[in-house]
Amino acid sequence: MLTMLALGWLRFQSRIARYERRRHPRKQDLDAMLAALCVEQGIARAPGLVVTDAVDGPTLTEWWRPRILLPGSAVEGLSDAQWRMVMLHELGHLRRRDVLVSWLLGVLQAVHWFNPVVWWAFRRIRVEAERATDEWVLRRRGMSSPVDYGETLIRLLESAPCGRYAVPGLVGVLESRFSLRSRLVAIRRYRGASRPWVVAVAVLVLLGMGVAGLTQPPAGKKKTMDSTSPMEKPEPTAAGLDLGGASQVQLAVKV
Repeated sequence: MLTMLALGWLRFQSRIARYERRRHPRKQDLDAMLAALCVEQGIARAPGLVVTDAVDGPTLTEWWRPRILLPGSAVEGLSDAQWRMVMLHELGHLRRRDVLVSWLLGVLQAVHWFNPVVWWAFRRIRVEAERATDEWVLRRRGMSSPVDYGETLIRLLESAPCGRYAVPGLVGVLESRFSLRSRLVAIRRYRGASRPWVVAVAVLVLLGMGVAGLTQPPAGKKKTMDSTSPMEKPEPTAAGLDLGGASQVQLAVKV
C-alpha cells in the first residue's frame, strides 16, 4: 500500500507538469493577489502558484515546498473578490499544516487499510479540517458575507469538469463534494462557533489504532503458567521474558 501511495504521488507530479499553463493571461494578477494576501496574513514565504488542468479545484500541495494549484477551467470564471476568498482558504490550510496532516493520515490509512474505524476517522478529520478552514476564512478582516463565500464554493463546483484526483498530501476547497452541502449550511449559519471536539475524537481514535498496531503481541508467543508445574518452572531467558504491558435566499435554495 505504501508503494502504491508513492507511485500515485509521482504520477500526479508528472500530470501537474504535463498540463501546466504557464502563459495563462490572469496568472500575473493572481500571483500579485497571493503575495498581497500573504503579507496581510503574516505569512513570510508565499507558496507558489501553478495553473494546471491536472486538478479540478483549487488545491494546496507539498508541505516542504507549498504550491497552490488552480484549474485552468475555473480561473476565468471567478471575480477577483471570489479568488481572494479561495486563496484565503488555501492559505488557511497552509497555516494549519493540513498538507502534513494529510500525509500522516495517508500513511496510517495505508498501514491499517483493513480497519473501517480508521477510514471513518480519516474522513471525519478531513471534513472537519475543511469546516475549520471555512471558519478561519470567515474571520478574516475585510471578508465578504458568508453568503458570498458560499456562492463562491458553488461556482467552483459548477466549473469542476470531473472528479478529484485522489492522491495523498492534497487539500483543497473542494476536498469532499459529499460534505459540501453540510459545509454550505454551516457557512450560512456561521456565528463564530466551532466544533474542535469532533477532530479530537477522530484523532484519539487514530492514535489508539496506531498504538494498538505497534503494541499487539505476535500470535503464538503467549505462555500460561498452567502448562508448567511449580517444580519444573524453567529459568527465564531473554527470548522468554514477557515484556508486554511496558445571496442568502439563492444560497438557501441551492443548499
